[in-house]
Amino acid sequence: MKVIVTSVGSLSGTFVVKRLKELGYYVIGTNSEKLSSLDGHLECDEFFIVPHSKSILTYKNAILNLVNVSKASKIIPLTDPEVWILSEISSQLRILGCQYTGPTREALCSVMDKQKLAERAELITNKTFKTIPTYQIGRAHV
Repeated sequence: MKVIVTSVGSLSGTFVVKRLKELGYYVIGTNSEKLSSLDGHLECDEFFIVPHSKSILTYKNAILNLVNVSKASKIIPLTDPEVWILSEISSQLRILGCQYTGPTREALCSVMDKQKLAERAELITNKTFKTIPTYQIGRAHV
């Protein structure tokens, strides 16, 4: 099975790639720049330089193209910006036969909003969660 791992030059990249290889996956690594010989991309079966995730549209297009050409069945993002971007295009990835392995856009938005997260936790656990006060323009907003 082919798996794309993004940002293999990140702190976790080497470990993720090594473990996937141990499990028998064919690993396609990506990064926004060339990496040194000490980085995990040498363990990858293939390695591609893609645009930095700061260039959202060009990053999306590059990833969708890579998925289409490589026929990878899964994609594992290793940095927060990539998680946000790939969650946004998860349906396009699915159409191409590739499973996005991160949280849904809805889940990301929920955990970024303290009040929504507390409300969701209360629904799941039947316990009350108190959030810390949030301040907007000098006023307390709880």
